[in-house]
Amino acid sequence: MTVRSFYLALCERYPEENRSSFDFDGLQLCPDENREVKTVLVALDLTRESVDMAIETGCDVLLTHHPILFSGVRTLDPSSNMDAENATRLITHGIAHISLHTRFDGGKGGINDALAKKLGLTCIKPFGIDANDPFPLGRKGELEHEMQPKDFAAFAASVLGCHVLLTDGGNTVKRVAVLGGAAGEFTERFVEEGDCDALLTGEVAHHRKLLVAHARKTLAEAGHYGSEKIFIEAILPVISDVDPAIATAPFFDTAHEICVLA
Repeated sequence: MTVRSFYLALCERYPEENRSSFDFDGLQLCPDENREVKTVLVALDLTRESVDMAIETGCDVLLTHHPILFSGVRTLDPSSNMDAENATRLITHGIAHISLHTRFDGGKGGINDALAKKLGLTCIKPFGIDANDPFPLGRKGELEHEMQPKDFAAFAASVLGCHVLLTDGGNTVKRVAVLGGAAGEFTERFVEEGDCDALLTGEVAHHRKLLVAHARKTLAEAGHYGSEKIFIEAILPVISDVDPAIATAPFFDTAHEICVLA
């Protein structure tokens, strides 16, 4: 299977038209579309460390959740910025880069399905349907047992393997909305819809936290990395389904796992 055919097989499962209107993921770097794909390194982000590992292990593709070419790119001069440096190193070694971003957030078996599964949610429904982006990103469902906010935050931290920042709404938690990464305007939608007791996400801006607190809702923030590192776990069976012969190498950036307490 070539790089091009591998990407097209991923698109059959997660079509480009299902990504959000602001998104620019896809086959982002392709030095040789006919290169045979034997090994794929999977990471959340394209960083110096994940590029190092891709080169050291002789991978053919670096597959990440977050795109590297997200906003306007003016140069690939490696001395100009981090993304240009990382992109140039991959191109020099003939390694392709593929990103599956929002289409995998909301896709079947993607990040938010995986988060809902980790929490053991039942009666799962879409969350965050937008008129401009009708493909729903988030999920919402019911916990097995009603919990106090602090117990819910501790439970989420345990199953996700990360620290969780709690905004305590003061009411018990049974129905939960999940949205990995930055909740952004979906925070307002969570409050407006009003049918969930808590929102589990990666990060929320301060003024939006105040909105959640005012509505007496609970907010659990697992950090952008903490809420989306599940991408690595979720994408591995997809690659195996595309071609069982492709070897995979998961990469976790341990720098994100450090918590310093004063």
